[in-house]
Amino acid sequence: MSNSPFDFRAQSTTEALPHMVEVVARAFLLAINVRPDTASQVRAIRGIANSKRIKPVNGLKSRFGVNRPEDLFVGDASRFIDELKAGSQDPDP
Repeated sequence: MSNSPFDFRAQSTTEALPHMVEVVARAFLLAINVRPDTASQVRAIRGIANSKRIKPVNGLKSRFGVNRPEDLFVGDASRFIDELKAGSQDPDP
């Protein structure tokens, strides 16, 4: 029996399905060159927002359709950081 993350023979379909979906989703995102944001980007978003006393979730939901900085893709995170630095986000307390 293989220890490969792609070997689902040892699991029932119900047990293997969530993992198979994750593997396929990650492969798809890599194929289209879309990567999740980095930990450094998340720290930057939170740090800039804290220093400007704004909530980053205000702009995240309206601009990118996500609720947390961790849910952004790397390109979107980069754009959001630039917007925060430029002060173009709504400064709701």
